[in-house]
Amino acid sequence: MQQLVWEQAWDKTISLGDRKQIEITFEQANEEATRIKYIPFWQARNYRGELLITVIVQNFSDEAMPFTQLPLRYMEEGELVASHTFSFPNLELAERSSMPWTFIFPEDTIEREPNLIEGKLEDIDA
Repeated sequence: MQQLVWEQAWDKTISLGDRKQIEITFEQANEEATRIKYIPFWQARNYRGELLITVIVQNFSDEAMPFTQLPLRYMEEGELVASHTFSFPNLELAERSSMPWTFIFPEDTIEREPNLIEGKLEDIDA
């Protein structure tokens, strides 16, 4: 059974409305399909041109998942929008747990202009 956990900074700063939306999204998509799953939640561009992809990361394995050297790509309609290797040395997701997280793709990693609708985050090795 998956458990939704909150990284400390998220837990302190997220609005009640956004927290509820994440909890609803988590409950609706809580199905084991692969070892790691990224449930799309929100996509945007910021004032620096970076691509912000918020997902619920689900770890279905029996081991903690470190957020180091994590090669990811953001896809829309089967086409690559951006790819980047992320590393957050102080962050890990416990076994059989889920957590919301925003991955920020630097502007120079964006291959084409995103439409920010129905995109998905994937492991590059997948």
